[in-house]
Amino acid sequence: MSEEALLHATDRELDRLFRTSPVGELPAGPADGTALVAPGSGLTANLARLAAWHGVFSPDGQSLVTQLGPVRSMEAFVEPGPSWVDARECVVLDYSGTSLLARGVRGELRRVAPELCLGVMWLFRRRVGWFLLRMAG
Repeated sequence: MSEEALLHATDRELDRLFRTSPVGELPAGPADGTALVAPGSGLTANLARLAAWHGVFSPDGQSLVTQLGPVRSMEAFVEPGPSWVDARECVVLDYSGTSLLARGVRGELRRVAPELCLGVMWLFRRRVGWFLLRMAG
């Protein structure tokens, strides 16, 4: 599925795609992200760039340093683990032990294309949204 198609997908379509996608390799290097705002409403494509995210995964894929707007240098541990969506393996982005500001945040990734991951964002174990990560190729 293309990034453009994902910008117009509904919550149900994103959920189905996440559940059926493989975990893929641990990401490494720079990545750019896009929040999927109000999936299926038509707002995502228009607002996506306002919620832009940038991060750099370590070469071994075990950590991530992120930048979101004015919040800089939040670090996450990165490792394979069971998804809270369906208990199947995913790449977990865990901020709980590294950032006081983001201690309740967890991201989960699965590959939907060679350089594109679909992610689900959790806040204190409550699913709060979807995002895309484009890996630098």
